[in-house]
Amino acid sequence: MSIKLKSKNVGVTVVGIIILTLALIIIFFTIFMPQLREKKIFQERVELFLTAEYERMLLSDPLMESQGTIADRGVQVMLTGEEVSLLREKLSVVDEAGFTNKDNIAMLEGAWDTKWQIRTVAGEYESLYFTESAIYFYADGTAFYFEPKDLTAYDVFYTCMREILLAK
Repeated sequence: MSIKLKSKNVGVTVVGIIILTLALIIIFFTIFMPQLREKKIFQERVELFLTAEYERMLLSDPLMESQGTIADRGVQVMLTGEEVSLLREKLSVVDEAGFTNKDNIAMLEGAWDTKWQIRTVAGEYESLYFTESAIYFYADGTAFYFEPKDLTAYDVFYTCMREILLAK
């Protein structure tokens, strides 16, 4: 009788372990895989901005207040080689410290923050968006946010972007 009881307990234990393992696999694929994919896309975009040969780089803020009526709001600047070098230098310091995934936010009305765009020599076109405390990329109605680990370096970088926009 005790042999049957022991084999039944072993069977229940094995089934329990299999169910727990499957639950952990499902959790991994539903929570962590999307974050890993988002981080990979983000890192590829940052690397593109830091190293790619480019035809044009454009910095813009559609809501930056300027002189005149509401129709005149917004600033857009075609960056010079010097400005690109300066922004790349400051962004590389932020990138070295790393980033943390933050919440993804549905933004069906579009992204309205400071935008840095690149068109590479190879014809690639990408954008990154910047707030006072985070960087994000926008895709399919969702903003995928990343917070810099070195907020001081990011503040220097963000201030530099804002100064370029205000100077134009």
